[in-house]
Amino acid sequence: MSDKENNVPLDSIKKDTKISNKTTLPTESTHTINQDDSEVSVEKARRSAAPGLADTPWHLQEDSVELARPSKTALRETPIQKKSGYINVHHKQLDATAIKSTDQTQQEELLEQEIKKIQKLNADKTKQLLALKDQIKQKRKELDELESTLSQVTVAQDNISRINTEIEEHKEMFVELSGMLKEVDETWSGYQQSIEEKEQCIEERLNQLSTVKYHILELEEQL
Repeated sequence: MSDKENNVPLDSIKKDTKISNKTTLPTESTHTINQDDSEVSVEKARRSAAPGLADTPWHLQEDSVELARPSKTALRETPIQKKSGYINVHHKQLDATAIKSTDQTQQEELLEQEIKKIQKLNADKTKQLLALKDQIKQKRKELDELESTLSQVTVAQDNISRINTEIEEHKEMFVELSGMLKEVDETWSGYQQSIEEKEQCIEERLNQLSTVKYHILELEEQL
């Protein structure tokens, strides 16, 4: 069967297979296949009734095992039944409900995979957030330590400024004391000179007294 035959429009399929609204398929589409002499028309009807099988070659089963093509009589004797819920194609029953269930299961699996990806992404983001929180906490701790150190440095600077002020005051006092000591030295030098002068005067007076005493003694002897 050629690709051209496989890609026949849906309107042509419905025309060739003479689908009516007498039988309801499990896919909720109301179609029935009339007895036709063309196997191609049966294949087109199968593809129209079960779109999910459109990509599977009509003469192949699963695992690429080629089957004998069914006879026209077999196809006529195995029509699509409304009550059975199955589509008979090439001696193989396909449960439309099972196909829907499979599709739903695949969708659920895809959703579960997406949910797992999102959960993993959320877990990674949570880990990153916790790591950032730890870093922020560590940075805050370091900042507190720096602030404490800065406070200590500020106190030390204040103490240094106070000590420098006291040193300047003591320097001024030392200069004043030095001036006072200089004045005391000068005064003491004056006192020493005055004392020496007085001692010399006293010594002279004592010499004079000795001389007077000697004269008095001489006068007494003469008397």
